[in-house]
Amino acid sequence: MTTYLIMFTDNAGQHLGHLQTAAWSHWDACEFGWDNALKGTDDFQVFTEDAFIQMTGATLGA
Repeated sequence: MTTYLIMFTDNAGQHLGHLQTAAWSHWDACEFGWDNALKGTDDFQVFTEDAFIQMTGATLGA
Protein backbone atom coordinates (compact mmCIF):
# COMPACT_ATOMS: atom_id res chain seq x y z
CA MET A 1 0.00 0.00 0.00
CA THR A 2 0.99 3.59 -0.60
CA THR A 3 0.13 6.69 1.43
CA TYR A 4 -1.69 9.39 -0.55
CA LEU A 5 -2.67 12.96 0.23
CA ILE A 6 -5.88 14.28 -1.33
CA MET A 7 -6.11 18.09 -1.51
CA PHE A 8 -9.59 19.54 -2.08
CA THR A 9 -10.32 22.88 -3.80
CA ASP A 10 -13.39 24.90 -4.71
CA ASN A 11 -14.14 26.33 -8.16
CA ALA A 12 -11.99 29.41 -7.38
CA GLY A 13 -9.01 27.17 -6.60
CA GLN A 14 -9.16 27.87 -2.86
CA HIS A 15 -7.80 25.08 -0.68
CA LEU A 16 -10.65 23.58 1.35
CA GLY A 17 -8.62 21.01 3.23
CA HIS A 18 -7.03 17.63 2.76
CA LEU A 19 -7.31 14.00 3.74
CA GLN A 20 -4.73 11.25 3.93
CA THR A 21 -5.35 7.63 2.99
CA ALA A 22 -3.48 4.41 2.34
CA ALA A 23 -4.50 2.77 -0.92
CA TRP A 24 -3.34 0.12 -3.36
CA SER A 25 -3.32 2.49 -6.34
CA HIS A 26 -3.72 6.10 -7.44
CA TRP A 27 -7.15 5.14 -8.77
CA ASP A 28 -8.21 3.79 -5.36
CA ALA A 29 -7.03 7.04 -3.75
CA CYS A 30 -9.14 8.99 -6.28
CA GLU A 31 -12.17 6.88 -5.41
CA PHE A 32 -11.54 7.68 -1.75
CA GLY A 33 -11.39 11.38 -2.66
CA TRP A 34 -14.74 11.30 -4.44
CA ASP A 35 -16.36 9.28 -1.66
CA ASN A 36 -15.06 11.62 1.07
CA ALA A 37 -15.05 15.01 -0.68
CA LEU A 38 -15.26 17.97 1.65
CA LYS A 39 -18.31 20.26 1.44
CA GLY A 40 -17.90 22.73 -1.43
CA THR A 41 -15.37 20.61 -3.31
CA ASP A 42 -15.22 21.18 -7.05
CA ASP A 43 -11.89 19.45 -7.66
CA PHE A 44 -9.14 17.59 -5.88
CA GLN A 45 -5.59 16.45 -6.49
CA VAL A 46 -4.03 13.19 -5.34
CA PHE A 47 -0.35 13.02 -4.41
CA THR A 48 1.82 10.18 -3.15
CA GLU A 49 3.61 10.92 0.10
CA ASP A 50 6.95 11.11 -1.74
CA ALA A 51 5.62 13.54 -4.37
CA PHE A 52 4.09 15.72 -1.66
CA ILE A 53 7.39 15.87 0.24
CA GLN A 54 9.31 16.72 -2.96
CA MET A 55 6.82 19.49 -3.82
CA THR A 56 6.55 21.11 -0.41
CA GLY A 57 9.45 19.92 1.72
CA ALA A 58 6.83 19.02 4.36
CA THR A 59 5.89 15.58 5.61
CA LEU A 60 2.39 14.18 5.91
CA GLY A 61 0.93 14.58 9.35
CA ALA A 62 3.33 17.40 10.22
